[in-house]
Amino acid sequence: MEVEDLTVEGLSERIQAVLKDPCYRIRAQHFANVVAQTRGLDLAADVIERAFVTKADAIYVNAK
Repeated sequence: MEVEDLTVEGLSERIQAVLKDPCYRIRAQHFANVVAQTRGLDLAADVIERAFVTKADAIYVNAK
């Protein structure tokens, strides 16, 4: 669904379809297990943190 085509009704229908289909729940559980086993949240936080480090910050950190 394209953002410009987004409606409350359309979004609601899609959410209901996801909630009713057990395949989504199974895949979500799989990914939850992967994240838990691989410290995925820590890794994601590190990646996001690095993405916001400016060049000046990087020079300062490397100088320590």
